[in-house]
Formats: sequence, structure tokens, C-alpha cells
Amino acid sequence: MLDKLFKPIGLLALLLCCVIGIFAVFEVFNIVSEQCKNGSACFELLKAIPTAIIAAIAAVIAYRQHMVAKSKLNFDLFERRYEIFKLSWTVLSSAASFKVDAESSRELSNSSPQAAFLFGEEIKEYIGLILKKEKEIADIGTRAIENNNVVEPEDIDNLSQLTAWMNHEAKIGCRQKFGKFLNFENWH
Repeated sequence: MLDKLFKPIGLLALLLCCVIGIFAVFEVFNIVSEQCKNGSACFELLKAIPTAIIAAIAAVIAYRQHMVAKSKLNFDLFERRYEIFKLSWTVLSSAASFKVDAESSRELSNSSPQAAFLFGEEIKEYIGLILKKEKEIADIGTRAIENNNVVEPEDIDNLSQLTAWMNHEAKIGCRQKFGKFLNFENWH
């Protein structure tokens, strides 16, 4: 609620309004205090007004600091999630073109526990599926190398399905799976 109120104003304009408000209140305080006698209830009430205003300003500043800290946390979370997304996409893209990037695969495999923490089990299982299918492609590639770089006939259909799946996931599926976790609009 307060974020919607203060967001369009801007911090500098807000501080300027607070300073002007403080001067105005002090001026009103001086005028009214001349009419209130020292030690009266009216005078004591007027002494509390500047304190209340300063407390309100401190509350606004604290709220803004809270919003900055929340944004920083969301950004840090985004960066860690994006690294895992990028690794997943790299492995998918390489495997889709019948190449296996061992370093990226190892990094993605090592990031699987972190993915479970950052995303949940759904993404951890998806990463497991990517790595399983990539290993199948690597195994077909190994057999092809042993067979003078010729893919064995019984592997052709499987390789075609695997690379088609990898290609689809690299183009569309990976973004859809990770998209809900990397969406800036959900940073309320």
C-alpha cells in the first residue's frame, strides 16, 4: 500500500516535502505555543507534534530501506536461479546438435541440489531428465565413434527423438519451466 503511494513521488521529492512540512509545523508550533502557557496540557501536546513528525519520517525511511533490501534479495535470488537456467539451456542446446559439453553437464549435475533449494523438486527433476537424455546421446555418440563414426541403425530413431526433445526444450520448454521463477513481475 505505502509502496504504491511513495513510488511515483521519488525519494528526493519525498524528503523535500518532509523538510517543508517540518518547517511549516514548527512555524505553526511557534504561533500556537505563544497562546499556550508553559506547562499547560496544550503546551505539552504541542511539544509532542515534532517528535511524531520525525517518527513518521523515520518510518517512511525505514519502509524504503525495507523495500530496497527486499529488491536486493530478489535480485540475488534471480542471479542464482539464472545461472542454473543458463547451464540447463547450454546443455540442451549442445545436446540438440549432437554435441556433449562435459564441463557444462558436470556443472549442471553439481547444481542439482542447489536447484532443489532455489526452485523446488520440479526443476531438480527436470535437470535430472535433461542429464539422463544427454547421457543417452553421449552413449550413442560413443557407440558411433567405436563404429567408425557411424550411428548404429538401432540408435537412429532414439537419437532422432532425443535430439528433437533437446531442440524443443532448448527453444521453448526450458524457458517455460524456468520462466515462472525468473519473472520480474512476481517481485511484490
